[in-house]
Amino acid sequence: MTTPRFYVSAADLEDDRVTLSGGDHHHLCRVLRARVGDEVWLLDGRGLKATARIERLGRESSTLKVTDRKWEEEERPRLHLFQSLLKGSKMDLVVEVAAELGAASITPFTCRYSQATTPALERRVERWRAVAAQSSRVAGRRYLPEVGDPVDWKELLRSLSRFGVTLFADERGGERVAHVLRECEAEELALIVGPEGGFEDAEREELCSLGARSVSLGPHVLRAEFAGMALIAAARCACGLM
Repeated sequence: MTTPRFYVSAADLEDDRVTLSGGDHHHLCRVLRARVGDEVWLLDGRGLKATARIERLGRESSTLKVTDRKWEEEERPRLHLFQSLLKGSKMDLVVEVAAELGAASITPFTCRYSQATTPALERRVERWRAVAAQSSRVAGRRYLPEVGDPVDWKELLRSLSRFGVTLFADERGGERVAHVLRECEAEELALIVGPEGGFEDAEREELCSLGARSVSLGPHVLRAEFAGMALIAAARCACGLM
């Protein structure tokens, strides 16, 4: 059986005893049906993993005693996904799988052919952050990915200067990801996926003018919600992370 995992604050892990309440307590007691003495992993989302034993199971909360702490450095390169906003639950799927695959951050953006509109966007962002946390917990990630607020096209372009390498998926074709990253020494990689309709020519030109590399994800045209997953997986393989 997989050891249960829960995210707690770094401050909580400074003490030898940690209290779980609310949804975490319910999941531990009612869903997992844990018992006193069972082992649990507590993660702070910043690289620290604490092993703990359940000391007490109450009606409203549970108490765990920390028995060991280990810190793990974040893997390099860090992969940052920029995904054009998608309609409905498609964006939820992108965030869920990107978090499982190890993306360091996920930032939605708008461009010429973006499908989604901005009403209630604040609530959607909060949901995406919850999805990323849940997906990361299931995957056992020690580092929580950041889900950024949506940015417009110009903001996206301005942000690219902080990345050592930038790749954008192009359904018209491009270089192989493995070829571009063959001798990559950059610690921060930007991976950009456009909307269902693809990028317009002017947007491709702007990306290339800033040093971004156009890459192909194979002979088949992938739906926008799957292209990001494929690009992250290809980059991880090329960088020796899988």
